[in-house]
Amino acid sequence: NIVSKKLYPYSLNSDINIIMKISSTLSKIILSGTLFFISQITFAGNIERENRLVAEIEDAIMDGDGLWLKTKERKFFSIFTEADDSKGTVILIHGRGLHPDWADVISPLRIGLAEQGWSTLALQMPVLEKDATYSDYVHEFAGAIPRINSAIEYIKAKSNKPIILLAHSCGAHMATEWIGYKKRLSNRGFYYRQRRCNRLYATHACTLSIQLSKGPH
Repeated sequence: NIVSKKLYPYSLNSDINIIMKISSTLSKIILSGTLFFISQITFAGNIERENRLVAEIEDAIMDGDGLWLKTKERKFFSIFTEADDSKGTVILIHGRGLHPDWADVISPLRIGLAEQGWSTLALQMPVLEKDATYSDYVHEFAGAIPRINSAIEYIKAKSNKPIILLAHSCGAHMATEWIGYKKRLSNRGFYYRQRRCNRLYATHACTLSIQLSKGPH
């Protein structure tokens, strides 16, 4: 006991507290740096490729109108197709690495839904290089959040009719990322109903349909 008192003049509890404080401080520094790094890559995407995709389709749109929406970071392209006597608006989100006039899925949906009385707003989502994998796109999911928010704000400014979010493939996972961000939707005058989407595994058959707003009460 005498030896231990001479060699270790401070209590063990005191040392542990000091170590924990140092560890906590280091953890915060590391976490802050990590979050900063992630924030830089999350919203980056491949802007040049996105602009090339938009340039290829913007002048070729036959049904609907090209529309540039804005987030705090930048503007992005979308296509608004207005229905006669519209029942509401469907926000369309394309799959991995594609665009809002994708011939296989999004273009038929945005035109067909408008013919059935639903206006559509097809969004250009963040894209990466052509050889990017699903795992690469996971880091881009959060970049979809401000774009979906911007689309909803635009629609709400035009109409108080129902809003539906319809997404396909990797776009469905971007949409579920937005749901996580808006986890308190039901307390803000919105509710959502989710259909057919596996959150953990991306498949080409994955779709997500969410009713965001009931419209006027």
